[in-house]
Amino acid sequence: MDLGRVEYFLNQYSRMTDEELATLVVTRRGVMVEEAVEALQRVLDRRDVSAFVGEINATVVDLKAQAAGYEQERERQRAVNRQIPRALLIVAAAAIAIFSVAAIFRSMT
Repeated sequence: MDLGRVEYFLNQYSRMTDEELATLVVTRRGVMVEEAVEALQRVLDRRDVSAFVGEINATVVDLKAQAAGYEQERERQRAVNRQIPRALLIVAAAAIAIFSVAAIFRSMT
């Protein structure tokens, strides 16, 4: 373990708010390098655990709400994408009908 890197992460994490640390724990904990995990553990050992747990729970709820919002937006986009080909088909059918009628009138004259 590189103690210089531990000190770097310790300096960074000690400046973070509980909300920022909670977001870090929830979103990045599984991919952090060993030195970052060690520094994070040291910082968390100095924090009020009950307040931090509440912040983590709030962060999880917030991230779930964001994910649900993104899912709804994706579904709306899928619905729009399905409607575009239908609209193009209707326009193409109308154009064919107009040109056909015009051709029939031309042939009659």
